[in-house]
Amino acid sequence: MARINYPKGASIRNWRDLIGTIPHGYYSNPEYAVDWFSGHTIMGTADGKQITDLAPADQDAGHQGEGEKATVPFYGASLAKVISDLDKLSMSIRFSTDFKPVTPTYLRLGIFTLLPWSWDVGTLYIRTTNGGTPEVYHLNGHRVLHDAASGPGCSAGMCLGATDGWIEVGDKTRVVRITRTLYPIYTVPMVRFEQVDRSGKWFCRVLHSAWETDDTSQVCDTIDVGGNGVTFTLEERVCPDSSSVRTAAAHPAWATLSDAAVSKKNSAA
Repeated sequence: MARINYPKGASIRNWRDLIGTIPHGYYSNPEYAVDWFSGHTIMGTADGKQITDLAPADQDAGHQGEGEKATVPFYGASLAKVISDLDKLSMSIRFSTDFKPVTPTYLRLGIFTLLPWSWDVGTLYIRTTNGGTPEVYHLNGHRVLHDAASGPGCSAGMCLGATDGWIEVGDKTRVVRITRTLYPIYTVPMVRFEQVDRSGKWFCRVLHSAWETDDTSQVCDTIDVGGNGVTFTLEERVCPDSSSVRTAAAHPAWATLSDAAVSKKNSAA
């Protein structure tokens, strides 16, 4: 069963020792010397602030079969979360109806951080569809910073299509499939992966973006998500035969961004 951290916004403390929170102090690299959460929401504002839903949650035990319910303060309104973990983990996130239209620089949710001590980095990969047959992208040896700002006025450098609504992260022994609903809030997945200190420790997370900013943002500069939501489902699956999947290790989606593009870290990561 998933361990939920209600004092930190009903984030995921640990799910099957595969996805969860990496505690402060795990990495020696000062840029990563924070708590790295899972199952939370992050929004950037035009004045440079970063808003999260990591405030204490009001827990409300749901009816049988509905899972655990929680309400979390967020940007003057709230988020409602429903979390269930039977054969698979399901997390539904819904913005309250009083959540006013906002002009963010980015809005990211469905954030799932790998617990690195449980994965084999040498065979770690991402698998998804981008408008065609499934493709697999091997991570080891690459630096993937999809969520890093690529320049002034552009909040991210890349995303994946995941056109069939799912993305998988796996290694030689395990696979986790992350599925998202596509309506009413549409999101696209991003990946962050890099070696972060000299000891060989690495960081990897899959996150989903509902909003980013670039030089066309003035055309449609507000997002209205009040009363709407999205559901993410995590399922541990049988490891596929990777030889049957087209490998795309050199795909431009994995183009390494420059060191200058690394986004600013803070304690609400």
